[in-house]
Amino acid sequence: MPAAFVLQWALEVAAEAGWWGARHHGGVVDPLRDGLSFALHPGWHHPVEVLVRDAGPAPALVEDPLAAARAAYLVAGARLAAGQEGVRLGRHQRLAMVPDVWAMVDARRRAQPPPARDSCCFIYVLPGAHECAGCPRLRRAAR
Repeated sequence: MPAAFVLQWALEVAAEAGWWGARHHGGVVDPLRDGLSFALHPGWHHPVEVLVRDAGPAPALVEDPLAAARAAYLVAGARLAAGQEGVRLGRHQRLAMVPDVWAMVDARRRAQPPPARDSCCFIYVLPGAHECAGCPRLRRAAR
């Protein structure tokens, strides 16, 4: 479960930055390639500012920035997820999480319900917790 949480968090930060940049600035920044940094609150240590580091020239303007940002994220996210060999998290789980996280961010930003996923965050293993919306375990149980 911790490996799934950490990978999902890293992918979600990248997806949020990519989605937001494409939607609100019309350009494509690859946050996994260009790097993200965080300014932390001095007392609470939570991010108060997210910066894309070393992005170089202004992002390229494209006809469909959201589709281009998704494509860049999918490539970089798959590279990140595939590089997690040795982590106790199956290859299918790691790679399926990449498009799942983009779809979750996209749905949340469009005020839509969470999409069905092919990856699981394993939150149901925590005491008192249950599967979250879109969990693949719920689809299997319904069959």
